[in-house]
Amino acid sequence: MTNESLYALAQIAITIAGFTGLLSFFRTSGDTDRSELIRILYIFIMCFTIVIGCFLPDIVDALFPASHAGWRVATFFVGLVALGISIRGLTLFMLQHLTLSLPVASYAMGILCGLIGLALLGASLGVLPGSMQGFLLVGLLWFLLYSGYVFVTTLVWGTGNKANEDG
Repeated sequence: MTNESLYALAQIAITIAGFTGLLSFFRTSGDTDRSELIRILYIFIMCFTIVIGCFLPDIVDALFPASHAGWRVATFFVGLVALGISIRGLTLFMLQHLTLSLPVASYAMGILCGLIGLALLGASLGVLPGSMQGFLLVGLLWFLLYSGYVFVTTLVWGTGNKANEDG
């Protein structure tokens, strides 16, 4: 995997974050509920995780050139964020009864995010064999897909109540 592909992922994530900023700006007319604000926050977290995960291998290798630990550190970081998003997101929506646009798909995405996070952590700690670059790429692409999913559901349906009213 080349640095150009990582930088392209970072640019896509920044674009999604920018559109999310526009979405949140135009949606702040007073009808934004807590669920929608949390989804927007999660999009920003996932997008900036992609950006940091794309640049972290180069930063770590530049700071510690003899260690060659850049990919391992980046994979660990992305895995930790994925596991945190999964645990926090699932408990937040289950315990606080916040509205979801597509509940079954949202729970499935949250569980899959946790499993990907565990796989990334396992790979970075040496428990799972394989290419560290491959694991990192899967994690970054997952965040790109997940943030895109949350963005589209927020854009199309907004709050879960609006989706239920429309059919």
